[in-house]
Order: sequence, then structure tokens, then C-alpha cells
Amino acid sequence: MNDLEMTVKAFESDDGGHKVYEAVVTMDAIHRLYRRGFLRLDPEHQRGNDPVSGRQIVDKDKIDKWTNELIEGTAILGNVMWNFRSDEGGVLEYDPATEKLTIVGEATMPDSFHRHSAIKEAVESVARGS
Repeated sequence: MNDLEMTVKAFESDDGGHKVYEAVVTMDAIHRLYRRGFLRLDPEHQRGNDPVSGRQIVDKDKIDKWTNELIEGTAILGNVMWNFRSDEGGVLEYDPATEKLTIVGEATMPDSFHRHSAIKEAVESVARGS
């Protein structure tokens, strides 16, 4: 398995007529995927860019709040989402018999950059001994 590949237990679902897959992934797995470049921000498709500068708006207070809540065990973050674009080389292979989803390629974070950032920071904080 290369750095841009993972297999997870998932189930196929529907979101507004689009096929989606839902899985449970640990915070540590999200951190590792972030570090190896599997998860990335796509500025061309990411919501929340400053209309003047074009740079992403980062709410550091929100990230810090969620990071602390994750460390304390009180966080309620909701779902995190990943997009895979076949026109950019992403490949999804799903086996309904085993409920295994194999993902190859980069995943972008469309609406959950702040949640991903909080998860990444909380895992790193725990690794430092918090």
C-alpha cells in the first residue's frame, strides 16, 4: 500500500442522488493520512476563501477550541468529509460483500478543514504528553 492508498470498512449510501461511502476512521488515522499527504486542502474548491486576497480563511480560535475539547474528551465535531475526483486520478473500489472501500489518490477536505486541523493538533498534543 502506498502513501496515497487506504482501505476501510464502509457502507454505501446516498446523498442527494450521489453515491457516497460512510466509514468510521480514528483520529490517529486522520492524522497519519494528513501527514502523508493523502488529505489535502484544495483551494480551488474549498469554501471559505477571502474574496479580496483569495486565501483561505482560518479561524484559529475555532481550531483551538475543538482541539482542547478533543483532548478533554468533550468534543462534538460532527462528520468530516473527503472528496475524491476521478478526473484528478482518484480511484474508489468498493466490495459490498466485505464492505471494504479501497481508496487510491488524494482526498480533499471540502467543508471540514477546521475539524481536520483540530484533530491533527489534538493528536500531536497527545503525542507531546498532554
